[in-house]
Amino acid sequence: MTLLIGWGYGLWRIHDDRLVTLEASHQQLATLARALSSQFEAMAADGVGSALSAEQLLRGKSSREEALRVLSGTLTGGKYVRSLFLLRGDSLTIANMPGEALGQTDMPWRQQMRASASGTWIGKVQIRQPGDELLIPIATRVHSDGRVDWAGAMLRISDLGAVYAGLLGSHAAVALVHDNGNLITQVPRDAVKVINLDLSPTPIYRKYQSMTRAPITMVVGPHPATGELRQFAASPVNGLPVFATGGRNVSDALVAWRSRTTTSLVFMVISTLVVSVLALALERALVRRITALQKSEERFQLAAAGTNDGLFEWEAGTQRIYFTPRALELLHLPATTGMVALEDARALVLPEDLSRVTGAIRSHIARHVRLDVEARLLAGGQYRWFRIRGQAEWSARDEVQRLAGAVGDIDDAVQAQAAIAEARQAELTAKESLARELLAAQEQERRRLASELHDGVGQNLSLLRNRIVMMQRTGLPAAAEGHARMLLDLATESIEDLRSVAQNLRPQHLEELGIVTALRALLEKVENASELLVHIRLENIDDAIGGSAATHMYRIAQEAINNVLKHAQARNLWVDAIRDAESVVLRIRDDGRGFANLAAVGAAGLGMLSMRERCNILGATLRIDSGVSGTRIVVRIPLERESGDAEIAAKPDPAMKRA
Repeated sequence: MTLLIGWGYGLWRIHDDRLVTLEASHQQLATLARALSSQFEAMAADGVGSALSAEQLLRGKSSREEALRVLSGTLTGGKYVRSLFLLRGDSLTIANMPGEALGQTDMPWRQQMRASASGTWIGKVQIRQPGDELLIPIATRVHSDGRVDWAGAMLRISDLGAVYAGLLGSHAAVALVHDNGNLITQVPRDAVKVINLDLSPTPIYRKYQSMTRAPITMVVGPHPATGELRQFAASPVNGLPVFATGGRNVSDALVAWRSRTTTSLVFMVISTLVVSVLALALERALVRRITALQKSEERFQLAAAGTNDGLFEWEAGTQRIYFTPRALELLHLPATTGMVALEDARALVLPEDLSRVTGAIRSHIARHVRLDVEARLLAGGQYRWFRIRGQAEWSARDEVQRLAGAVGDIDDAVQAQAAIAEARQAELTAKESLARELLAAQEQERRRLASELHDGVGQNLSLLRNRIVMMQRTGLPAAAEGHARMLLDLATESIEDLRSVAQNLRPQHLEELGIVTALRALLEKVENASELLVHIRLENIDDAIGGSAATHMYRIAQEAINNVLKHAQARNLWVDAIRDAESVVLRIRDDGRGFANLAAVGAAGLGMLSMRERCNILGATLRIDSGVSGTRIVVRIPLERESGDAEIAAKPDPAMKRA
C-alpha cells in the first residue's frame, strides 16, 4: 500500500512538473513577444515620425528637387529607416539614406496604399538581393488642402535576427504578423519562403482571431508549416495592425522535463526495490524487537514489584489509568482493581489541591515542563501527602500519546518538615521579639541617661559656671583672675559637650519638631564638625513618620552617617528622604572608599545589625551597595493606610518579615 501511494505521489509530481515547465515556457515566450512588439512599435514611430516631419516641411513647396532636398535633410541615419516617401496625389517623392538607391520601381504598392481605408498602412515585405535584406513599407494618412496624402518610410527589419539571436534560447522563435494573417518576418529565418506567407487559413490563426484580445494572448495549436503542436504568445503592437508572437514546439519545451522524468522514474524504481528489501529486513527486526519487548516487560514488572513507589500509566484517548499493585497498596485500593477510571482518580485528590495537580499535568503536556508535584491523596480514609512524578510521550506532531510515572507516599517527611519549619518560625519570632525589646530598652535607657545628664550633671555645671561669674563680679586678685577665666571656659565647654551627648542620646528636635527637622539638625552638625560637603533633600514626611517609627528612622540615618565619618574617607555625603504613594524612602550615599567585604561587615558589625533590626520592626527593606566609588544605603518604609491618612506604625509588617 505504501509503495502504491509513493508511486501515485511520484506520478502526480511528474505531471505537475510538466505543467510548471509548460507555464515557464509560455512566460518566456510572452516576454519575447512583448519585447518584439515594443521594438517594432519604436521602429514604426521612428519611420512615420520622420516622414510626418518631412511632410510638414514640404507644405507649400511644389518643386520636386526642393522636396528631395528637404526629405534628405530629415534623415538622420537611423538604424532601421532606409528611406522616406510622400505620396501626394499621383506624385511619389522618395528620399534615401546614404548608400540606398530605392526608386519608383521599388515601390509598386502605391495603389494598395491609396486604397487602404485605415489610418496606418503596412505593406508586404520586400526581399532585396544580394544578402536577403528585408524591407517593409509603413505609412500614415495625411490630410492637407482637402486632399488625402500619405507619408511613410521603408524599414529594414533584417537586423531583428541579430538582435534576438542571443535572447531566444533553445528552439524558440519570434515573428511579426499582419492582422490580416500575412506573415511579415520570422526570427530565426528558417527559409525565405516564409516571408509574406498567408496564415489566415491556418487553424492556429483562426483560433487566435476567435479569442478576446489582451496584452498577452496564450495559444496552443499546430504549427502552420509542420503541424507539430506548438505554444504561441501574441502581443499586439500599439497603434498598428500588427502583432508580435513568440513560439516554441511543445516537444522542445519539454526536453528538460523529459530528462527529469527519466531520472525520477529510475529513482522510483530503485527506491521501490530498496523499500522492498528494507521491508523484509524490518519484518525480521520487528520480530526480534517484540521478543525483546516481552522480556523487557517482564523485567519492568519485577522492578516495579521491588520499588517503594507505585507506578501508573495513562494512554491518550482512554478514560482509564493503570496502577501497579504497589500503587494500589499505597492508595489503599483493592488489589484486583488494576485499571481506575479518570473520574475516580480525580476524586482521590484533595479538592483544594486538584487545580494544582491538573495545572501541572497540563503544563507538562503543553510546554514539556517537568511533571513533579506534591498533593494530598485519599488513602485509607484520610488524606496523606504524595509526590507525583511523570513523563509524557509525544508524537512527531507534538501530540501526547501516553503518560507514565510514579506516586510515592511522603506524608511522614512532609509532617517532619512542617514541624521543623514551625520550630524555626517560632525561634525567628522569639529573636525578633527580643530584638524589639532590646531596642526599646536601649531607647528607654538613652532617654533616662539624657534626662539624668540634663537634670543632674547639667544643672551642677550650670551652677558652677554661675558661681564663677559671681566671683568675677565681686572682684578677684589679679593672680586669681586668670584661673577664674580658665575655669569659666572649661565649665562652658563641659556644658556644651554635655548638651551634645544628651542630644545624641535623645534628640530634642525629634520629639518637638519631627523627623525632618531632626535630620536637618543632625546633618548641619555633621557638616560643621567635619570636612564633608553635605547635600540634603528632605521632603515633608512628618505626617507619615511619627512616634517610635521616627526614632527608628533617625537611628538608622545616624548609624549610617557615623559609618561614613569613621570609615569612608569621603568628600561628599548625599542624604535624601522622600515619599511616594506607597512608602517613604531614605537614601544615604557617599563617594568614599566603600566596604572591603560587605558580607563580613553586615554579619559582624553591631551598627549594621542594629540597622537591620530596626528595619524589621518598621517592616522596611534595607539595601546596601558598596564599591570603589562609594557606598549607597536605601531604606524603603511602607505606608499603612488608616482613616484615609498615610502613616507608618512602629511594628513589623507580616508581609515583609525580613529586610
